[in-house]
Amino acid sequence: NFPTISSSNLHNIYMANNNLISIPDTFDATPNLQQLVLTNNNITGTIPRSLSNTNLNLLDISNNNFFGEIPKEFSTIKTLKEFYANNNKLTAGINNLIMAQVIEIVNNRFNETIKNRMLHGPLRILLASSNNFNGHLILQCSFGMNVIDVTNNNDLRAYKIQEDWCDIKIIEYPKYESDGCMCSNVMLNNCLILADGSFFDYEYCD
Repeated sequence: NFPTISSSNLHNIYMANNNLISIPDTFDATPNLQQLVLTNNNITGTIPRSLSNTNLNLLDISNNNFFGEIPKEFSTIKTLKEFYANNNKLTAGINNLIMAQVIEIVNNRFNETIKNRMLHGPLRILLASSNNFNGHLILQCSFGMNVIDVTNNNDLRAYKIQEDWCDIKIIEYPKYESDGCMCSNVMLNNCLILADGSFFDYEYCD
């Protein structure tokens, strides 16, 4: 099991590949914690809310069995820059990561709308394929995004990109109306967008 720790001098915890099955919600006792790495364990449970009382800048819980929501308290962690939770069972809370620069949540069960303010903030890399995100997502790389991967989200109904890409203008088409098929890899203002090709249509600009 995860050890009981109480220290204001502890900054980093690396416990990957340790066959952990649970972690306590007692991170109030490590207020200066900056990095927590718990990859490749067998942890089942929710993300501890007490992490919001730390100085966390990196959280990696990939390849576990975390479920439920990313706690709303995470919206108060101004230091949290990198969040990795690939291959879990999380269902909601991406919009609570308002200060994150990197979000990797591939292969979870997220079933919510990504608010467009998330793409207009400090976020630079969003890897969110193989989930159940829904709604309309407006992708505008001029806001500083570098990589966006939202493939395999069947309920994400449309993408809207209003940018000049060389001499091609990308325009919005809902998935069920589009009869065009654009390559899934789109390079736009030095930003790589990965999305299901049938979501796109395009026209040439004069």
